[in-house]
Amino acid sequence: MKLKLFASLLAASTLAVGALAIGSHPSSAQMDTYFCGKSKDGVPTTYARTATGKRVAVIRWQQRTSKLTPEARCQTVSAKFQKAYEEGLLNYLTWGIQDGQKVVCSVRQ
Repeated sequence: MKLKLFASLLAASTLAVGALAIGSHPSSAQMDTYFCGKSKDGVPTTYARTATGKRVAVIRWQQRTSKLTPEARCQTVSAKFQKAYEEGLLNYLTWGIQDGQKVVCSVRQ
């Protein structure tokens, strides 16, 4: 059941992020497109910033599933998404399982 919910949320995020990531890439003077912030209820969340400046939640890091805290995981993943975006490697997000763990991957095509 949790996997179904995770898949549904990720599918919705994939559509939203795919639409955000397509287009011109930011210059160094612009703000980050992907960043870690806190949701209204205090949960570390990876956000994407749209061209109009709106924040869209991509992933809420609610559970500690590894050695990293949700905050540390949010910071790490958000930075990786931003780097992939700047390098033109992030057009879509997908998910899978690697070594028995759920993973989120950025893909170009």
